[in-house]
Amino acid sequence: MHKSVVEHLVEDGVAKPNIEVILSHVRAMSRIAGKKDCLGHKRDAIDRLETAICEFIARAVDQSLPSSLTPHHQIGRWLRSQARQEAVEIFTTNYDLLIEQGLEAQKAPYFDGFVGNRQPFLDIAAIEQEQLPARWTRVWKLHGSINWQYEKSAGVIRRVGNSAGGAALIHPSHLKYEQSRRMPYLIMIDRLRNFLKKPSAVLVVSGYSFGDEHINECVVEGLRSNPSAVVFGLLYGKLDDYKHAHEFTTTAANLKLLARDGAIVGARRGPWKKAADGTDVEFAHGDFAVMGELYGELAGAEPTAPSAP
Repeated sequence: MHKSVVEHLVEDGVAKPNIEVILSHVRAMSRIAGKKDCLGHKRDAIDRLETAICEFIARAVDQSLPSSLTPHHQIGRWLRSQARQEAVEIFTTNYDLLIEQGLEAQKAPYFDGFVGNRQPFLDIAAIEQEQLPARWTRVWKLHGSINWQYEKSAGVIRRVGNSAGGAALIHPSHLKYEQSRRMPYLIMIDRLRNFLKKPSAVLVVSGYSFGDEHINECVVEGLRSNPSAVVFGLLYGKLDDYKHAHEFTTTAANLKLLARDGAIVGARRGPWKKAADGTDVEFAHGDFAVMGELYGELAGAEPTAPSAP
């Protein structure tokens, strides 16, 4: 069945569909099928394929950080070391648990919308509140997570360890699923929308290709409605690799795209100026590893234990 789904996508003009595109297409098939067939496939077979895809994604991205020098650790160090009046909010489209590992390793407290210990559950009321201490980071996973799961009796929960039963709650597209499935997605998008409404809001974007139309719409509309907000898009590679993002800068001049070979600032495009010695300048912070080094520098050196007399 997987082969026939890919063939159908290719026929529709998607030359090389990735696993997220396939997952979105399978879910659309499930919705169309109802209690009948869709494209010659029965509803239960479609649902089994969806579960298998989610489980494959979960196995592929369920990895551990290799050391204490990763960008995730450096961000955790920075969050832990800086005094602030308002909490930092992290919005991520990743399904993995790497940012959680980095924050926990650095003892940087965070809240991700779930409460509880044995079977943490999604608390909508807590997500909507702004009462957490400023030193707590808020982590919003826009596309779900490999340790989220939906159970009829408990709703959306966060699995602890390798709990069995049910596919990971992963939603890379903004298809209108049944309420239980789309609820986390809409809540997390609302957090992004509300963040961009804050006076002088600053959002730094790294590792995002501007490929999610719903997130793009949320960001652009937020910038249009709040001229004091600004988004810095740190791009990995050259400006022309992100042509689809250029048009957003024409309607939201407070979106600034910074790429290796140039930038778009105030809706105007230009190259980086040459260095004093005449050599070309490249902007490397679109590389997440380089950005992590910057956060490490901002956090300062780790305190060392005094040497023995």
